[in-house]
Amino acid sequence: MDITPIYDLRARLRAAMIAGTNLLSEDFRLKRAVEAVAPLEQASPVFARIGQLARALLDPAQKDKEGALLDTITLVDAVLCTQGAVAAGRQSTEDEITKLPGSGCGNVVTNAPYSVVSALTEALTSSGSGHFSFVTATRESRPELFSDYRVKAALVQALGAGYSELADLAETWLKEEDASLLPLLQNQFDPEGKKEMVRRVRVMEAIAPKEANAFFVEKLPDAKKEVRQALIFALRHCPDNEELLWDLTKTEKGNSKQAAYRALTHMESDEAERYFTELCRENPLEAMQLLSYTERGWAARLVAQELKSQLQTFVEKGYFLTNEQALLLQTTLYAATGKTGPEIISALRETVRLENRLNNKESNPFVGKKVNWTFSQRYSGGTLSNKESSFQDMLVHIIYRTLVRTADEEMARFALEACEEKQRKKEDWEAYFPVAAVAHLLVDQDCSGWLSKQLLGLIRPTKLYMSLSWAWGSISWSETRQAFIIQDIAASFDLLDGYQTRYVHMLEQDMAGGIADVLMRCHDAKLDQLLVKYVSQENESYRTRLEEYYYKRALAESDNRSYLRLLKDLGSQRCEGLAVHYFKSRTSKVSLWEIKQFESYCLPGDAKARYEELMKVYDLIKRGRIQLQKGPGSTEEDVLAYLEGLKC
Repeated sequence: MDITPIYDLRARLRAAMIAGTNLLSEDFRLKRAVEAVAPLEQASPVFARIGQLARALLDPAQKDKEGALLDTITLVDAVLCTQGAVAAGRQSTEDEITKLPGSGCGNVVTNAPYSVVSALTEALTSSGSGHFSFVTATRESRPELFSDYRVKAALVQALGAGYSELADLAETWLKEEDASLLPLLQNQFDPEGKKEMVRRVRVMEAIAPKEANAFFVEKLPDAKKEVRQALIFALRHCPDNEELLWDLTKTEKGNSKQAAYRALTHMESDEAERYFTELCRENPLEAMQLLSYTERGWAARLVAQELKSQLQTFVEKGYFLTNEQALLLQTTLYAATGKTGPEIISALRETVRLENRLNNKESNPFVGKKVNWTFSQRYSGGTLSNKESSFQDMLVHIIYRTLVRTADEEMARFALEACEEKQRKKEDWEAYFPVAAVAHLLVDQDCSGWLSKQLLGLIRPTKLYMSLSWAWGSISWSETRQAFIIQDIAASFDLLDGYQTRYVHMLEQDMAGGIADVLMRCHDAKLDQLLVKYVSQENESYRTRLEEYYYKRALAESDNRSYLRLLKDLGSQRCEGLAVHYFKSRTSKVSLWEIKQFESYCLPGDAKARYEELMKVYDLIKRGRIQLQKGPGSTEEDVLAYLEGLKC
C-alpha cells in the first residue's frame, strides 16, 4: 500500500505547528493533503481516524485547535513509526531495503487524547504520591488504554519501578500479552541487571517461551546473579536445552546450579527420570524439594513411591516419627500437590487411612512429643502463612490445591470417596467439606442438589459456610472465556522468588443458576460475597435478581456497608432507605466526616438519589432521631451545606 499521502500530511501538520493554528482552516496545502488521505481511510480504522482528526482541524467551528493538532500529529507519527524501513547498507538499492522487526505494539494507538495517555505513562514511569492508585484506577475504568503501544512501553519500564507493588502489577498485566511484545522486552536488556531484568525474563517465558528461547541462550554467558538464575530456569520450556542444562549442573554453583536442576525436572526424558530416581535414594529430602516444581508424569510416580515408602516406615516403627522424618513426610506431601495419576491417588488414599495416627489422635504415636505440622510458604505456594496446624489441615489443603490446579476427575472421585468414608465413620468429615465442594463441581452436571442438602436445614451450618466461602473463593465468570472458571496460583518464595504458575480451568456448572439460589437462601455474609463473582454481561436476569437480593440484605443488616459496596459494584441506582437504615442502626453519634465517607464510598445510586436519601438522614438529625457528634466543622449547618453541595 502506498502511504505517501500520510507522509505528506505529516509534513503539512508540522508546518502548521510552526506557523500557528490561527490560519489552519485557510491552509489550502493542508486541505489538499487531507483530501489525498481519503482513499486510504477504507483500508484501516487507524487511517480512518487520521482522516477524521485532520478534517476536524479544518472545521472553523473547532475551538481547541491546539489540542486537536497535537492529537492528529501524535497519531500520524505513531502510525508512520510502525511503517518504517531501513537500508541494509550505505549504498543500498531498493531491493536491499528490509522491514524493521515487529515493535511489540499490538494495537498501535488508542483513540484517547494524548493528555490522557501521557498522564498514564508518566504515572507508570516516574515515582510520586498517588501514582499507584491512579494506574490501578485507570486500568479498571479505561482498560482499552493499555493496548496503546506507548502504554505498553511504559509498562515494560515500570518493571523496574521503585514501588514494588507497581512493578508486580506491571508484570502481571504484561503476562496477558503475546509474542508481539518481545521486542520491547528484549530492547536494552541488561544481563547484569537486577530485579527489573528478572521480571522481563519471567514475562518473556510467560507469553512466548519458545520464541524467546534463542534470546535466553544468547544472553546467558554474560548474565549475573538473579538474572542468570532466571535465564537458566527459563530454559525448561525447550527440550533441546536439556544437554545445556546438564552441562550447567556441572559448571554452576549455588542458586544457579539449583535453578538448572529445577529446570531439568520439567524435561520429559529418561535421563532426567534416572537422575532423580537415584537422588531419591541418596537424598530424598532434596529430591522432594526439587520435584515440588514439576507436574511431569515420572515425577508424580517418584513422589508417590517416596510417600508410600515413608508411610510404610511410619507403620513399621509403631506409628512414630522423628522430627527429621516428619519434615521429609511434609515435604513429600507438598511435592504431591498438583500431581495426578493412579500412583499419587493410591498414595494419598493410604495417607488418608493413616490420618488419625498422623494427626496425634490415636495412642500418642510421638511418645509424648507432638509434631507441629506447618503450612510452609515454600511448598504451599504462599496461600497460607506459616502457622502450626494439624496433619489433617495440611492433607486437606494439599488435596484441595491439587483439585483446583488439575481439575482431574479421578482425583475428584477419590476426594469424594475420602469424604464419604469420613461421614460413614462419623469422623471429622466437615474438614473435608472444601475438598468435596470442589470435587462435586468437577464430577456433577449440577451440584445444586448436593449443596442444598449440605447447607440448608442445618442447625449450626456456620463452619460449612466458612469452608465453602474459602473453597469457592477462586471461582468467577470470565468474559474472555465466556465460562465460569476456577483458578489458583502457585508461587515460589525461595531462590526463584516471584515465579508464579497460574492454573485456570473452565467449569460446566451454572454458578448463577440453582447454585446461586442455594447460596442466597443461606443468608450468610461470606457466601454473599461469592455471588457477585458470577455476574456476566449477558445474564441480565441474574444481575437483576442479585441486586434485589443485596438490597433486601442491606435493609436487614445493621451495618450494611459491605452490601452497599456490592450494590455499587453491580452499578445499582437504588439507594432508598439504605442510608436511613444504616445511621438509625448506629448506637453512637454520627459525625459529618462519617456521612461524607458513607456517601463517597458506600452509598449506591446517582447523585440525585444519594442527595435525596441523605436529606432524609439530615431530617432525622434535626428531629433528634439520629444523634450528631457536634464540633468545629460538624454542626447541623455544616451537614446541610455539604448536602446542598451534592445537589449542585
